[in-house]
Amino acid sequence: MLFQLLICAAVVNAVDVFNYGAFTQTATYSIANQLGFFAAYDLDVVYHQVPNSTAAYASVLSGEYDLLTGTIDNAVNLRFNSGRNFTVLGQLDQGPDLVLASVPEITNISQLVGKSLIVDSPVSGYAYLLRKILSSSGLSSGDYFFQVRHLFHPIDLAN
Repeated sequence: MLFQLLICAAVVNAVDVFNYGAFTQTATYSIANQLGFFAAYDLDVVYHQVPNSTAAYASVLSGEYDLLTGTIDNAVNLRFNSGRNFTVLGQLDQGPDLVLASVPEITNISQLVGKSLIVDSPVSGYAYLLRKILSSSGLSSGDYFFQVRHLFHPIDLAN
């Protein structure tokens, strides 16, 4: 009986591991972690950087992550293009500012003809938005191609 009580006590006092997937450590996560919010509720929130939206949503659907933060375009894409059911609980902020960036030698969109454009997924909402911007500027889908990059790292602009 004492052994069973010790096991129950250990289970009750154990810190729960909570796997959190995201592209970056968001301000919400960082502040909650720094202020001890997770520890106050006996949670060990383990941050996992996701390599791309396709892998991120596959990981949350398979149970690898308990929670995933990402942009709504990927959630909508997953629901409508693959027919997978899931629930979007909310949105943390109004999302990142979107920027179309290039090397200094490219000064207008028409110069992207024949170039590869890096995307995390060719079927994400951002990729659709990029296609719309390029189309509005006179480029067709045959004028450029998408190169999928699975893990974004900060670019050293000094080199």
